[in-house]
Amino acid sequence: SNEVQALLVTSCDHLNLPWLKRLPVAASFSTSSPIPNRLYSNSDQMLRLGLERLRDRGCRTVGLICSIQNSPHLAPDSSERRFYRSVIDILGDVGLSTRDAWMAVPDTWQPAIESYGYTSFKALWAQAEHPDGIMVFPDTAARGVIVAALELGVRVPEDLQMVFHRNSGVDIACPLPVSWVESDTAAWAAAMIDQIRFQKEGKAVAERVMDFRIVDES
Repeated sequence: SNEVQALLVTSCDHLNLPWLKRLPVAASFSTSSPIPNRLYSNSDQMLRLGLERLRDRGCRTVGLICSIQNSPHLAPDSSERRFYRSVIDILGDVGLSTRDAWMAVPDTWQPAIESYGYTSFKALWAQAEHPDGIMVFPDTAARGVIVAALELGVRVPEDLQMVFHRNSGVDIACPLPVSWVESDTAAWAAAMIDQIRFQKEGKAVAERVMDFRIVDES
């Protein structure tokens, strides 16, 4: 049969979620929207893992390159606003400081995230003063940062400590000795399939928050 019996949506937002939810099939979504059949990242845990690693490597000041938009038009309780509030809170918790100039945060949606990472890092490194370390999210932005750092001849870790996000099993060519906050894609897939199975069996389905792990490579 050519009939679609289930739907796994690995990325969706407030624009496409409403019509996807109306499809008459079992579904599991990766989204920040609060619905029962969703998976979402434990962003607080990710931030804490990365910032603690930078602190433990001797950093006192850090920067952030992140493609999540922080538009002034967003609602105060939006997931984007909550994310950046967590950044500031966790920086304080782990004893690190930053400057506005070291926080590359867009106020509009970024269609070319790799290019955004590249230009953001070049702009940061053109400043007279630099942070001791930097955290980059997501992995597509990290690709651009890697290219920019190599082009500029930045020595890692002598000039700058780096923590990047990545998804397990998704190869990123990185000759720099960095640390990674890694999402377990196999665990995500298994959790989404569980949500589909529960719906097929008529069982209650609950949202799942997915953790990260820290991986050091040299």
